Amino acid sequence: MRALKYHGAWNVALEEVPDLRATGPDDVVVDIRFCGICGTDLGIVSGSYPIAVPGVTLGHEATGVVAECGPAVTNVKVGDRVVINPTPYCGQCRMCRTQRINHCVNKMGTESGVSYDGAFADRFLTTSRFVHVLPDHVSLQAAALTEPLSCVLSGVRKIQPPSMAAYTYVFGAGPLGLLYAWALSLKGLAPAVIETSPERLSFAQDRLPDGPAPTLPSTTPAAATFRQYGRAPRRRGRHHLGAARRALSTDGMRWDLHVDRSEGEAVRRSTACTSRTAACR
Repeated sequence: MRALKYHGAWNVALEEVPDLRATGPDDVVVDIRFCGICGTDLGIVSGSYPIAVPGVTLGHEATGVVAECGPAVTNVKVGDRVVINPTPYCGQCRMCRTQRINHCVNKMGTESGVSYDGAFADRFLTTSRFVHVLPDHVSLQAAALTEPLSCVLSGVRKIQPPSMAAYTYVFGAGPLGLLYAWALSLKGLAPAVIETSPERLSFAQDRLPDGPAPTLPSTTPAAATFRQYGRAPRRRGRHHLGAARRALSTDGMRWDLHVDRSEGEAVRRSTACTSRTAACR
């Protein structure tokens, strides 16, 4: 079978490796159908996020079809369409017991695409606890967004806005930025999405929530505020956040909540636009 192997910064190769088999009683082998390219993958390959073990197979946002099962597996069967949880956890450490299973202290050697062979491959080996059958109406392609969506929902769960009228904005209109916009909208907020890339602006125009929750003023629909910012003036070659704030705010107030999905650059330039009591994510 084929696997994309990581050997160092800018040193990856598609290699032939032995086929994976279900040799343990609780093993599940999945034929991979889709695997998303995450910012973590890009950081590993570029060397800006050097956390992966050399020789590991990359990839962790994956779905596929069960190919083999161990004799003790009861929750899935061969032929099931599944989404994979790429970050096994022990369930016993302090992090797991405080609902931070993605920071399990015992995950070294088990984290897909980092310290354990991931899903940029024809097959992936895991255990029954970390595969989940998909509903019939959810495609394998759409379900590949499950892992990034879980990260977004974990972040939104920790956000406590001062009110549903809080001025809210999301930096970055990539996949996670758009998912945050949807999740915050469903929470009752009306986030403005801020992006400086014309290509991402164009892509995101028709992929934002239609507008705020019914209880919010209809004067600040997400799509409209997004387009307004796209036309905000530049200063020294950069979008000026103060101008964006004035364009998006109906009363000149600073924003109360911001979510940064722009690798931190936006936050470093946003403090002047954020209230003293603002929540950041």
